[in-house]
Amino acid sequence: MVIALVRGLHAIPSPKPSHRSPAAAVAGYLQGVGRGSSPEMLAYLTPPVRDQAAASIQAIHRLHVVVAAVVVTGVDLGRDRAVVQLVATVCFQAPGAPQRCDPLDRHPLGLTSDLGVVRRSGGWYVSQPIRPRP
Repeated sequence: MVIALVRGLHAIPSPKPSHRSPAAAVAGYLQGVGRGSSPEMLAYLTPPVRDQAAASIQAIHRLHVVVAAVVVTGVDLGRDRAVVQLVATVCFQAPGAPQRCDPLDRHPLGLTSDLGVVRRSGGWYVSQPIRPRP
């Protein structure tokens, strides 16, 4: 579940995954990450990034990365670019190790709490996917 904070005063449900807004594109991408669905993740990545996403998607699968308790804390919106700021818990399990969950901003996988989003052909796409480091 993704919740958006508007001006830090009210929490509202974020839009359903779609390409209609930056937060909706991020919600779709994170839903794909949570399901381990490569086609879903790729559908929400900007076309130039899709070709470079194979290593990131393989790392997400290998480590069983799950993004949970996501809260969108802000969207810096430009005409064709945006940055969606998140607070989340990320769980993962490295091969041969127990599962571990950490806050996104202090995560040992080096994940970012800001995802870049761009508008292409009228829709919004994630331009900076999460890239777990080993």
